[in-house]
Amino acid sequence: MERIDQFLVENFANDMCQFSSPGVPGSWNFGPTLEAVMELPPPMITEIVTQILESPARSLSGRSINELGSFHDALLSCGIGIWWEIREPIVPKEEQVRAVQALIPYLTFLDSFCDEYGTRPATSATDLNHLDDAVSMTWRQDTLEAATFKISEKHLWGPIYTAMEHMLTLSSCAMQLGGLLGLIELKYSNESEVVPVIDRYLESGRIRMPWLRELAVQAAQRISTLRLHFTGED
Repeated sequence: MERIDQFLVENFANDMCQFSSPGVPGSWNFGPTLEAVMELPPPMITEIVTQILESPARSLSGRSINELGSFHDALLSCGIGIWWEIREPIVPKEEQVRAVQALIPYLTFLDSFCDEYGTRPATSATDLNHLDDAVSMTWRQDTLEAATFKISEKHLWGPIYTAMEHMLTLSSCAMQLGGLLGLIELKYSNESEVVPVIDRYLESGRIRMPWLRELAVQAAQRISTLRLHFTGED
């Protein structure tokens, strides 16, 4: 697809960075470019979002922690529905896959801002600032992860699990928590994918804080308990 005008991309990113206010749930601000872009055909929305995610420093460098939290809120929010548009059948599958794969450089970029620039790792799953809280909810918005429940979107399953596991390899508590909570969210229907990822995380030596290990162990145990309950396996 022909590249979108960079001025439009930058204004769209600016509006996303003003979308939500820390500590004020539901305080959504739909700027004019954000509204205009969401009226475009889904393939164009996909290209705009993918460009930002593939080269995040171009649009997001110099932003505050709160602005990045707002951007992440907007990216995944069901109030906007960006991933619903990207997942529309009119968008070619290869472009959908490209958009999900673009989460890897984006999340890597965002990681250095989490935990207050790495200076204050969270002491629990509730000890989170605006950005960290948004990151922890990455896979719990029913906008992108919902694709893993649909056989018609099986081409996205692999890229989604890869992005989840990538979060577990990053250094911040917020990223690792976000990856874990996403896996826990999908444990009921995708056990064969979820369990190996959690096991690799537990064996990795990269776990940021003890409470994250405890969460991962509890998640793995609950999945095993569910399997025994529903299958009657010994």
